[in-house]
Amino acid sequence: METNKTKETEKLSVCLVFVPHQDDEINLIGNCSRYLLEFYDLYVIYSSLDTDIEKSEIRKFEAKKSCEILGIPGNHIFFMGYPDTPNSIGNHFFEEPEMHHKVVADICHILKFYKPELIIGTDFDYHSDHRMLSIALEEAVCQCINKNYQPFVLKGFCYETAYYGIPDYSAVKLGKTKIFKELLSNPSYEWKKRVSLPTRETEGYIWKKRIYFALKQHMSQYAVLHAASIINADNVFWNKRTDNIALYSDITCSSGNNKALNDFKIIDTDDIITIDPRKIDYTKGLWKPENSDKEPWINIVLPSKSYIEKIIFHGNPGKKGQTTEIEIFINDCKFICKNLNDYGRETRIEIHKDNIQEIKIRIKKRNKEFALSEIEVFEADQRFHLFSNVETETHTIYKKYKSINTFQECINSIGFNIIILFTKIKRKLSKIYSIKI
Repeated sequence: METNKTKETEKLSVCLVFVPHQDDEINLIGNCSRYLLEFYDLYVIYSSLDTDIEKSEIRKFEAKKSCEILGIPGNHIFFMGYPDTPNSIGNHFFEEPEMHHKVVADICHILKFYKPELIIGTDFDYHSDHRMLSIALEEAVCQCINKNYQPFVLKGFCYETAYYGIPDYSAVKLGKTKIFKELLSNPSYEWKKRVSLPTRETEGYIWKKRIYFALKQHMSQYAVLHAASIINADNVFWNKRTDNIALYSDITCSSGNNKALNDFKIIDTDDIITIDPRKIDYTKGLWKPENSDKEPWINIVLPSKSYIEKIIFHGNPGKKGQTTEIEIFINDCKFICKNLNDYGRETRIEIHKDNIQEIKIRIKKRNKEFALSEIEVFEADQRFHLFSNVETETHTIYKKYKSINTFQECINSIGFNIIILFTKIKRKLSKIYSIKI
């Protein structure tokens, strides 16, 4: 894949957006794209493309038109060209070690060339191509970061908070993103800890919105059918922190896969096909001591003496009820962690100690579900100007949507339903015509 840096890119910091398919750019950053453009030169990288040459050219053309409406110029759009893989097949090319390495290497090349300050990528969503990109991006980031280069990384969903999200568009009051249930397709995320990046859109009829016109460009996908689910007052993400000192530390263990503890991945698996994330085997990315290891231990040697504010443990993202007792020895002090939060969600231990170079961890008690997917060691909270809008309320979990009963809302609902009807008729006729040919 060729990249071309221009003088224009040097005006602002660079933000790279990694998405699988053409139309996912709207799902991931459509609402907040104008907000991002106030701070960044924005680039979009698509990992997947239809293997049919004619269809791929159509998808490229649609993506460029869509990005143009979002304010992203054509020379800021790149196609990695990996095959668009149906979610129903029995295997995925990313499962092959050679292809796995190639995808990660290509992303590394892009990151090293542009050195973005902000990286936004799709997370472990329902589709296998989305999951491929999520894992590959995290591996690439881990390979590229160091003590002198620590970009901000935001991961979000193209499906469950957008394309297949709640159809709650309001012409009177544009609302923030909601979810159907607390347990997301990446179960290690907590909804209350999301980062909300705001839209620059205002209320009004849905067919007059900029994002609606961007969706309309993806005619081959009939993406406009999902406009009421996609268009909100924000896009939501989770911060994957690259200032974790453990990433650059030497970690040894009494037994088990020590590399899983500081690989930047809470979720890792070779199974990216199984649709239900609760049925996926995540053991590839876990540190689990041998059963014969009576008192497992982990030693972390930091690159240099540091002030440590907190240590965070992530357990098994596929399990709940991980009973344990962990002792942490730092200099002459001992800290105790009892039980890990469910589904790999962070379990935080406050430290606030200076002049630390070695951390000794002893597992005193554990049940059969016990495992660790990552250890994070932080000096302080990560500061970033876009994070001033971090959400903490939990009431945006969806229960039952009720439309605002106004004339404008009624017209918007009727008008959009007519658009949906004609779009579905057009799609049906297109399929019939295609079959006759």
